[in-house]
Amino acid sequence: MIENKSRLLIYLLLILIPLAVYWQSTSFEFVWDDKDPNLIENRYLQYTSFKNILHFWTKPYAQMYIPVSYTAWALIKEVGALLPWGQRVDGFNPFVFHLFSILFHILNGIIVFKILRLLIKNDLSVFLGTLVFLLHPLQVESVVWITEFRGLLSAFFGFSSLYLLIKNEILKEKVVSKARITICYINAIILFLLGMLSKPSVIVIPAFAFLIFLLYFKNNFWNSFKKIVPFIIITIPFVLLLRSTQPSSYHTQVAPLWSRFFIWMDTIVFYIFKTLIPFPLVVTYTRTFQSLLPKIWFYFEWIIPFLLVLFVAKFCKKNSIILLSVFIFIVGFLPVSGLISFVFQKWSNVADRYMYFSLFGVALFTSRLLKIYKAKIVWVPMMCLILCFTVLTNFVQIPVWKNSMTLWSHALNYGKPNTYAYNNRGAAYNELQQFDKAIIDFDKALEMNPQDASSFNNRGFAFSQIDKNEQALKDFDKALEFDPFYYEVYINRGNVLKRKGEFGSALEDYKKSLSLNSSQPKPYYNIGLVYAEKENLDSAIVYYNKAITKLPNYTAAYLNRGIAYAGMKQYDKALENYNIVLQIDPQDEMAYSNRGIVYFDLGNFHQALLDFTKAIELNPLRAQTFYLRGKVHFITKNFNAALEDYNKALMLDTSFVNAYIKRALLYAEMNEYVLAIKDIDIAESQSPNNVETLVAKGDILSKNKQFIESLQVYSKAIQLDPNKALLYQKRAVSYYFLDEFSKAFQDVQKSKSLGGTVPASFIEALEKKL
Repeated sequence: MIENKSRLLIYLLLILIPLAVYWQSTSFEFVWDDKDPNLIENRYLQYTSFKNILHFWTKPYAQMYIPVSYTAWALIKEVGALLPWGQRVDGFNPFVFHLFSILFHILNGIIVFKILRLLIKNDLSVFLGTLVFLLHPLQVESVVWITEFRGLLSAFFGFSSLYLLIKNEILKEKVVSKARITICYINAIILFLLGMLSKPSVIVIPAFAFLIFLLYFKNNFWNSFKKIVPFIIITIPFVLLLRSTQPSSYHTQVAPLWSRFFIWMDTIVFYIFKTLIPFPLVVTYTRTFQSLLPKIWFYFEWIIPFLLVLFVAKFCKKNSIILLSVFIFIVGFLPVSGLISFVFQKWSNVADRYMYFSLFGVALFTSRLLKIYKAKIVWVPMMCLILCFTVLTNFVQIPVWKNSMTLWSHALNYGKPNTYAYNNRGAAYNELQQFDKAIIDFDKALEMNPQDASSFNNRGFAFSQIDKNEQALKDFDKALEFDPFYYEVYINRGNVLKRKGEFGSALEDYKKSLSLNSSQPKPYYNIGLVYAEKENLDSAIVYYNKAITKLPNYTAAYLNRGIAYAGMKQYDKALENYNIVLQIDPQDEMAYSNRGIVYFDLGNFHQALLDFTKAIELNPLRAQTFYLRGKVHFITKNFNAALEDYNKALMLDTSFVNAYIKRALLYAEMNEYVLAIKDIDIAESQSPNNVETLVAKGDILSKNKQFIESLQVYSKAIQLDPNKALLYQKRAVSYYFLDEFSKAFQDVQKSKSLGGTVPASFIEALEKKL
């Protein structure tokens, strides 16, 4: 009874301690590959449907066949939509994704505890060993980086499979039915298969099982091997599929065959030191074979792991578990150790996430050591070490992953400066619209690698955002020189050409991008923007539709399709699109703002006011929204509120011509003609020869019965736009009050000939004067 209570307490602590340590990550943002391609810009996760989920089961996605992970992400996304917590990004709630990562890490810890209990049979030492597995700083990347949930899920199935294999071996020593043993073994195979369908990193589990059969259960080599043959057979198609789906650039990033043994040894040494001294840990270590081969010490590192294994084999003969833990440590990262090539090797041979399975070996080593040596001289340092790991994890390593800026700044501050990190931090600055800082980082990236197409593309984008279009175009051309298949560059270059009014060239770039990757939505969206600028709204909508087909949660496409429908006076369809945007992202201030405009045009001023107010709440620094809300207050005769909004708009943007015009008209309504003329003069100085400004000035002068001056202003406006019927109508009124009735009549006739509608009462009054 006491033993059961103590074990229950252990399970409770294994849940609560890591939950408390990792909980802070639930407020973290999506980073790195979380956005593209894995989650937010993954078109098949935008809407959860059988068809979309089936896609992951029928073909690889993003060079990986991991349908179980993508199915799990789809379900997690739906859970996130139901929860009230978290800041959603295009329908994805990072809170719930982080929460599930933490929960699966805890589940893995509990399974590891159960495995260790089968092997060590001492709850307290196994508990501390499991804490090492759960809280070691090397585990942070796997737990806090949402993309690596696939690794956690794979480990969950892998460790569950390993537990059943060990349990099965123990059952054979007891009097149990053969059927029960067979069922247990089949379940282990099924779990391993699910692990392979989650992420191929679980491929090390059969090797773990083989080592346990051989060294712990003392089976001979052949019997041990026979038990894992079905597992090996399962791995073969996955390995072949993985190799066939690697990108073409992968095949040019391989280390020479003769160097791979030395790379493997270097990887072992690196991980040994990082396990013992897990600081600093960075997202990319830039430990590539290109950087290692010129080093002399690189060719002598093999001595360290060789002596380590020799020492353990010689002095731990009676403690085969110690030898087993060392082998598990090494085998855990074997597939990504450099013996065979893998994609991330382009940036680094080593990464913290590759140690997830290996830390099971560390947990096993710790548990065995604590069981053998019960003296304080061993237990106290070990307890202190676990405490240090917890402190490092909680206060140092987890906060690194808060957002893209903290992630890449940490990599540059504590790791070796490199192109990859500078480029990624520059991209983070781009997202924050700190383009000057972004350009500095891209410059540094290109100093280190003058042929990095990604850095040229990102710097070009930064230049384009600060109106340095020529420099942007040069960078885009350079990016295409080094990578002519870089489809995103064509989109960015097309955007600059569109901004310059070179619509034909822009369309060519968008279509070239589509020819390289027809599944992407951005070129369709940008082609739609080109047609919208050319006022071909029907064609614009066609391309927005295509963009939405490619990416169903593409809020920008819905937003601009709504704007196009509003421009065509199809207000119901416009509102439908804005509502869809707000369903996907309730924090989209532009959707509220544009929906408010539609309600304003429909005369629903109350709803327009609510939408503009919500938009201001979400973004209190956008002058346009204060201006729009001011218009609602103006038309509903709430002049003080309107004035307050116009003042705020002009405080935020002192060159906002329309706000000066509207405030001037408001002052005129309030009989503050001096202030009205002052505002209209400012508007005129900022935008000379602006017909709208002249019309407003003429109206103010006319309202103040300054008809000679208003006549002059309207005449000037007519010179600028002689085909605007309303101008003749307004000048006719000035002529009327100056008793120049024949000229007023001529303007009325001109206005009518241009399609204007002159009030019958004015025509009747004018005819009486003639």
